[in-house]
Amino acid sequence: MNIYIINLAKDSTRREFQKQQMERLQLHYEIVNATTIDDISKIYNDFKDHWQRPMREVEVACYFSHQKLWQRVLKEQKPALILEDDALLGSELPKLLEIFNELQEIDHISLESVGRKKLLGKRAIPLALKPFQLSPLIIDRFGACAYILYPSGAKKLLEHEKRYGIALADAQITSCFMLRSYQLEPACAIQMDRCSQYNLKAPLELHSNISTIQKCAIPQGKYLSFKRKRIAHQLKLALRSIEFLFRTKRRKIEICDSLKALYG
Repeated sequence: MNIYIINLAKDSTRREFQKQQMERLQLHYEIVNATTIDDISKIYNDFKDHWQRPMREVEVACYFSHQKLWQRVLKEQKPALILEDDALLGSELPKLLEIFNELQEIDHISLESVGRKKLLGKRAIPLALKPFQLSPLIIDRFGACAYILYPSGAKKLLEHEKRYGIALADAQITSCFMLRSYQLEPACAIQMDRCSQYNLKAPLELHSNISTIQKCAIPQGKYLSFKRKRIAHQLKLALRSIEFLFRTKRRKIEICDSLKALYG
């Protein structure tokens, strides 16, 4: 399985950490230069209003960092593990990747926990590596730091973009209800900035490339347009919750023991 790690060329600290992490896991990988705000400067205004609020330049750039990998997955017709450069990974990952590489009729697997509840199907698929299982992922809201994407899923995400435009990278994934998505339980990945939620110690002192940048003001005359988009999305979520009402349960995702051992 291909492994892609999205990294800003200037961020050598994160890149070096990921190299060490991949060496520990004995995995072959490729560092992919993240799309920068300079790369999208000429097209930013064409895309910034696609989502439920105006997107910042760095958010649009982040989206296209993921999108270019979706295109590669589709072109190469091989599933891939897509990682952001602040992902912490459990020691079980190599064995899990062997299992995931053989799975059929799945589009997307979230490997991470973000410390918030997700709406999951009650009928989980046990994996050969205990205690791991895959639960149908019905509603998620956050997180694109560690996920498996299959060619069928890449095709659906790109089709979703053509129909609805772009969004935050994680919002685009979680709002594409065509995806046959699953959640790995327990999770074998978290973002470094989530460590405190699990009483873990982050190996690096990180500053978010996105959250520290002020949000864009809503231009005059566009408030109602963004409001309609938010309401439409909330209605879709409500309808999806009703559709799966008796087959789902909302719960937090635990993390695997190796993450606790490595960073506890």
